[in-house]
Formats: sequence, C-alpha cells, structure tokens
Amino acid sequence: MKIHPWARVMALSIWLAWGLAWPVRGQRPVDSLATAQQNAWRTELQLAEHSLARAQAANDHYTAYKTLRHLLDVCLALDDLEQHQHFAQQAHQVRSQLTSAQWERFQRESRQLDRRAKADLLDCQTQPLQALQAALQAQKPQQIALAQVALARCHQAVGDWAEAEAHLAQGQQALAALPRDTVARIALLVGQAQVKLGQKQRYQALKLAEQAAPYLLGELAPGPGLTQAKLDLGRLYHQLGHSPKALNLLRGGLAGAPTAELPQWSQLLTELCQTDRRYCALLGTVNQRLLPQQAQTIESLEEKIAHQAAEDKRAFAQLRESYARVRNEQAFYLTLVVAILASVFGYLMWKSRRRNKNLNRQLNLQQGEILAKNHTLSEQNQQLQLLNNDKNDLMSMLAHDMRSPLNAVAGLSKLVAMEGNLNPDQHTYLQKIGETVQHANQMIRELLDVNALEQQTGWQLVPTHLPDLVNDVLLAQRQAAQAKNIRLFVSNDLASPIVHTAPDAVQRVVDNLVSNAIKFSPLGSAVYLSLGQTTGQVSIAVRDEGPGLSDDDRAKLFRKFQKLSARPTANEQSTGLGLAIVKTIVDKLGGHLTVESQLGKGATFILSLPRQPADSAPHDR
Repeated sequence: MKIHPWARVMALSIWLAWGLAWPVRGQRPVDSLATAQQNAWRTELQLAEHSLARAQAANDHYTAYKTLRHLLDVCLALDDLEQHQHFAQQAHQVRSQLTSAQWERFQRESRQLDRRAKADLLDCQTQPLQALQAALQAQKPQQIALAQVALARCHQAVGDWAEAEAHLAQGQQALAALPRDTVARIALLVGQAQVKLGQKQRYQALKLAEQAAPYLLGELAPGPGLTQAKLDLGRLYHQLGHSPKALNLLRGGLAGAPTAELPQWSQLLTELCQTDRRYCALLGTVNQRLLPQQAQTIESLEEKIAHQAAEDKRAFAQLRESYARVRNEQAFYLTLVVAILASVFGYLMWKSRRRNKNLNRQLNLQQGEILAKNHTLSEQNQQLQLLNNDKNDLMSMLAHDMRSPLNAVAGLSKLVAMEGNLNPDQHTYLQKIGETVQHANQMIRELLDVNALEQQTGWQLVPTHLPDLVNDVLLAQRQAAQAKNIRLFVSNDLASPIVHTAPDAVQRVVDNLVSNAIKFSPLGSAVYLSLGQTTGQVSIAVRDEGPGLSDDDRAKLFRKFQKLSARPTANEQSTGLGLAIVKTIVDKLGGHLTVESQLGKGATFILSLPRQPADSAPHDR
C-alpha cells in the first residue's frame, strides 16, 4: 500500500513532539555477570576438550561419549553451532562403539537439567573454574584437587551425581603421588561420600566418611579447605543419623568458617534445633559470632536509610520542577499535534472523496466490460457444447463404420489360412494381421466406452461385497499372471466388507489396474492388492514391482491416447485409453484415484470410494 506524503508528515510530527516531551533514556550498562558466565563456559570447554583427548588416547569409549555429550551442552551455551556440529558427529561415531551395557549405564547415570538448574550450576562454577585454570597453569596438584572438589559440590547442588563423581575422579588423579593425609585428599573423600549418599548408597557413603573422619577430628593445620571438609562431613553425618560426630565436626568447622557463610548455617541450625536440642548450643555460638556483624549491618542500614531519605527529598523537588516543565511542554506540543492532525485529516478526507469518485467511474466501466465478456463467453460455451456433441457423434459413427472393414480383414485372413500351402513367413504375416485387427477392435471398444462414460450421468448404487469383487478380478487375471510367472497377493483390513457402489464399474476399474500392473511387471515378480478403510471411505491399493513412473509420465497419466515411457514387459498391446476410462469411472462414482511411484521402484494406484452414497454424488437412475 502506498503511503501518502501527508501521512508521512503527520507521523514525523508526532514523533518529534513525543521526543521533545520526554527525556532521552541512557543506554543500559554492560552486564558483567553475563561476561563472567561466558568466560566460565569457555574455560569449561577447554577442560572438557582435554578430558576428551585423554579418554580417546586411553581408548575409553564410555568416558569419551560422556565428555562429548557435555561438550554439546557447553557449545549450546556459547552459541557455537559450528563446534556443536563437529562434536555431534564425533558423538555419533563413538555411540556406535559403545556396548549395550555401557549405553544402559549412560542412560541410568545421565540426567537432563532444566534451564534454572543450569543457570545455578553456571553461577556456582564461575570461581572454581577460574581457580582450576590457575592451578593447572601453576601445576599445583592440591589446588587442582580442591578446585575439582568445589566443582563437584556445584554438581551435587543440582543433583548431577555422575558429573560430580567425574570431577572427583579427576581430582584423585591429580593427587596420585601425594600422601594420604593431605587436606585435598581428605576433601576428596568427603566429596565421594556425599556423592554415594546422593546415589542412595548409604553404606558406601558411611565407609568413606569413616576414612575421612579421623583426619578431620585430629590435629591438622586449620585452613579453608579443611574447614569446608569438616562442614560437609558434619552435614553428611547428620543425614546418616550420627549426631555426635556431626556435632563435633560442625563445631570445629563453624569455628573457622568465614563470617559471610554464618547466616545460612544459622538458618540451617535453627531447623535442626527444632528436631534435636543438641544443635541449639551450636546455634547459640553461631548467633553470638553474628552479633557484631548484625550490629554493624544495622548501623550501616540506618546510615543508608538517612542518606536515601535526603536523596529522595532532593529528587522529589527536582521531579516536581521537571514535571511542571514537562507538563507545559506537553500541552504546547499536544496543541501543535492536534492542529497538524486536523489539517492532515481534512486534506486526506478531501483526497479520499476525489479518489472514490474516480474509482466509482472506473468500476462502472469495468462492470460494462465484464457483462460484455460474460455474454461472449456464454456464446462460446454454447458453440463448444455443439462441437463436443458433433465430436461424440462423429467418433461413434467412425467407430461403428470401422468395425465392418476390420471384421472383413479378419475373415479374409482366416480364409487365406484355411487354403493351406502357406510357408512359415506367410503364417507369421497372417498371425500379425489377426493381432492387429484384434488390437484395432479393442481400441474401438474402449473409444466407444470413453464416449459412453462421458455422457453417462450415474450408476445404480447397490450393497456390494468388496472382497468377493476383488477375488473375481484376480480369478479373471490369474491366467495372464501365470503366463509371466507373476504372483498375486491380497490383504484385507476391512472391518465391514459391504460398500454401496456400482459393482460393474468398480470391477472394471480394479480389473484395469490389475491388468496394467501385470502388463508392466517383470517376469517372476509380484503384484499386491490391499483393502483398507478410513473414516467414511474404503480403499483398494494395487502395487507392482515394475519400472515406476517418471515426472513426465505422471503429468500425462490419465489423458487419452497417451503412451508412457515404460513399455509392457512381454510386448503386450496398449491402447492408451485404459487409465482414461478408469479416471472417468472413479470421478463419476465420487471417488479419488491417487498414484505413488518412484522411478525404478514400482508404482501404487490407490482407489478411494465413499462407503455410503453422498448427497453430492450423481443420482441413481
């Protein structure tokens, strides 16, 4: 639709008034959290690629497949579609090398996380991934193991026990050459115990916890890793029902825990205190440590509230001044816009009135032309109808008149054969004359059938047993099929075999389709007939194993006197009228005829007929 120049002026005026009335907003700051998350995913991509290389070098197909599936998620998070396609191809190759037991194990251990869980996992992994990258560059085994423990803790938080176990295994490899009493190895034991408990293996979890407890209850040098291990093991013992050990470990862990982590422990101990009074003393110790921080927080909040109140007061005064100024500007521009709109609206109304007059004048002219063309078309249709009737009469006359000389030729050829004293070539010629006359008579019969079917208005529809009708057709075509060693198969999926239709017409259609299938099928092949049904319809499908149909053949399939590219396999005669007769009959019965075929893979003709006569079908005679 063409936009009028005055409409553009109006839109520009409205936009200008709105822009002057409201202040321009500034751009949003860069989201630093999103950048940090992208960096964390890139670090995870590098680590996963190293793990994949180690698994491939060790010929460990199961670990390689798990790592590739993880890499696919990382590539999706980074929107790296090229890498995703590359890893997907590798995963498909490795999947074919897995045994059935390994595939069942992967399905049992893998767990798809939802979007919220993945976001929480990413936030939790940011700092451990950075620490792991720094430890790998510095080649410090204990820092590597502690970073892997932290990553495993992130996966435990979202219930991804398989990935948590994989991180702990990588941390254990980094500590292969270090003593057993290191803080990192103790943290790994605690992490493995937590994973076993998450996997419902309580005995294994308790066994690993008992290995780590003596070190944590001993006199090791305090540190962040040891403190976290005590807290984790204390919570684990509480979940296993060992409250005394849980209290000892939590007491030692909370004594060295950072002040920033105490509020969440205070909330947890409050819940534990309601069920077990032994945790109340520990709760009091934690709350006592939180008192100075809470007092400082209250003072800081009071200062912020006072400062914010002063800022709000100044901002409110500025807002009132700005509101008054903007309101005056809006009133001015609103008046200006209303005036512009009124001018433009008046101009458009005048322009529209002129355009409507021109359109009405053109419409009247076009209506006169349409009436004249309709009159011409009506006369041409009448002439075409007369020509079609003359054509039908001429075809019928020629067909009848041609039968007499053809029958005379056939009779003379038989008389010549009866005279005797003929050599083999003469016998062959007489046989060819007979076949030609027979083919010409068949063409005449089919041509008369086409004309008769085109002029016919309907058939008498009666209840018809469809399987019996199909069996009659197969019995009639059995000799032709046996001559080419072709097998005929029938399958019946009809719930009710009775169909209201014209049995002679349907039998002729099915007979023609089966005859064509035998004619174009190679020696020793098969032809399949299947009876089925849908809502309100029945179908008869005829499938052969012949050469199939090309696109050019499908375009001219149901036209008269059309020869297809495929030829009969035993030099049978074809008039080019059989499928035209079939299409005419099916249309007059209110059915449908469809074709499914690929060149070189046979063809399937599907006849669909209504089970009951419809109101739109031709009336019974």
